[in-house]
Amino acid sequence: MGQVSKRILNTMKSPEAAIRNVLIANDEARKLFGERIYPVIAPMSAVYPFVLYKRTGIQRESTINGPMGTPTVNLDITVIDATYESARLAADTIRHILDQYAGFVGDVFLQQVAVQNEADDFVQLGGSEMPPSYSVTLSLDVLWMETER
Repeated sequence: MGQVSKRILNTMKSPEAAIRNVLIANDEARKLFGERIYPVIAPMSAVYPFVLYKRTGIQRESTINGPMGTPTVNLDITVIDATYESARLAADTIRHILDQYAGFVGDVFLQQVAVQNEADDFVQLGGSEMPPSYSVTLSLDVLWMETER
């Protein structure tokens, strides 16, 4: 890998990682999840409750002269737990922490985090021999700065 590629990798920023760090740094969320906040899929050994996060889209506006404005990342945060009530309470905790959050997280500037939607569901983990689990998914819009500060 050339020097340019290494430099780009070292400066890549991720609003997803910043959101995870916000949750891990929060006392309430840390009591609920510890560091059990995983990208896309949880390990088979994951203990309830845990959180999954994944990018579902991004909008970047541009002009003929290049990028314009602030990109918006669409991010789903899903809480999975053994009961509906506990999943719902954990998701409410995350919503209170993240909705309208703004600030620097390390070198990532989150201009605004907004909860746009919530959906409840159940999931079957680890095959049909496991009992169903409950999930609550928060859909977020995250405005963030991609450039160096």
